[in-house]
Amino acid sequence: MNQSQTSAWTASSYLFPEPALLNRSSAELRGVIAEHLPGALAMVDDFNGTTDASIDYAQDIIEQARDILIERGESFTDEEKQRMKFLRWSLAHSK
Repeated sequence: MNQSQTSAWTASSYLFPEPALLNRSSAELRGVIAEHLPGALAMVDDFNGTTDASIDYAQDIIEQARDILIERGESFTDEEKQRMKFLRWSLAHSK
């Protein structure tokens, strides 16, 4: 899938746009979400190097992956949405 094939993803919508995500399969995008979830839920900690920017990056990557999946017709369980509670979920996502 390329950028022209999806309407949900536009670079200006994200802090850290990653257009390469558009070329990932749905399973790979779910893997990206799982991989970045610990960083997205982290707390700023000077001891382990966690910064606001690293948390923002993880959350932004997850949001992009989520938006692409939704555009592809995928859905998320209530449990998945709860784990990604830092994202805004519209009523359309609550099917």
